[in-house]
Amino acid sequence: MNPGLDKPDSHNAQQSSFLYYTALTGGILLLGLIIVPAVLPPVEQSRDAARRSTSKNNLKQIG
Repeated sequence: MNPGLDKPDSHNAQQSSFLYYTALTGGILLLGLIIVPAVLPPVEQSRDAARRSTSKNNLKQIG
């Protein structure tokens, strides 16, 4: 039996921690790249509707 196998290697722990956080960051970025384009069109449509409503209200006030 190898006595070196009983102790956890701190280098391996650091490397696995680095890989975990790298994968976590990559996953968050990937979700952001999927969610942001899905959310932007409805936001833009609501802005357009608000502009139209403001314009109609301004025209009513003018005359």
